[in-house]
Amino acid sequence: DTPLAWLGILAYSLQIFLDFSAYSDMAIGLARIFGFELLENFNFPYIATTVQDFWRRWHISLSTWFMDYVYIPLGGNRVGVPRFYLNILITFVASGLWHGASWTFFFWGLLHGVYLIVYTVYKTFRKKQSKLKFLNIFITFSFVCFALIFFRADSLSDAWFIVRKIFTTNYLTVLEIRPVLGYINMNIKYFSFIAISLVLLFLYDGYSLKIDIINFISSKKLTIRWTVYLTITVIIVLMALIQVGNNSSRDFIY
Repeated sequence: DTPLAWLGILAYSLQIFLDFSAYSDMAIGLARIFGFELLENFNFPYIATTVQDFWRRWHISLSTWFMDYVYIPLGGNRVGVPRFYLNILITFVASGLWHGASWTFFFWGLLHGVYLIVYTVYKTFRKKQSKLKFLNIFITFSFVCFALIFFRADSLSDAWFIVRKIFTTNYLTVLEIRPVLGYINMNIKYFSFIAISLVLLFLYDGYSLKIDIINFISSKKLTIRWTVYLTITVIIVLMALIQVGNNSSRDFIY
């Protein structure tokens, strides 16, 4: 159903980021042990306020490589407007096909290219961006999640099936009132929405969390806000471990 489709998109957006970002941090840490300094590969990408900002924060090593060896050699933005837009599309389609030679990755790259072109046109006509930072983050994150449907799908038909699901539903059934206990037992996905929302909150407010943790280490004091966040997180993590404890192990993406 529609809620489950939305949950799947949100869950995968977190899975791929947490998996890949953690792997990158491990690689950076291991390299540092041997004396090599590697660049950061992720910089809080889900708090990006624009698609352009997102690609400055997401998979930085890959986006930098495509910038230096594909986009700039094609002429970058030092060409006419039509060619400039074409360069953007070629670069992002190439980055999609770099992940795999399939139509799903092609469309994922194409979507991001279109996103960036639309943002560029928007920025040309409107010099000032909305001052509502949270709204900008929400819009950018929504676009990124939508594109991930094609990144994750095994085929275009699977991707279109999910797209149809997230936009077509009988919303009366979604809002149907059910007994509380049965609602929790039969719809674990709604509890998962709460867990995912909390994780997104951490990602959004991660900078202040980092500062709070540093202050906690030095002064042994943690703000009330983050005490509440961490307590809820521990409870959710324990419940999640109990839930998946009997399941077979799952491979990491990267």
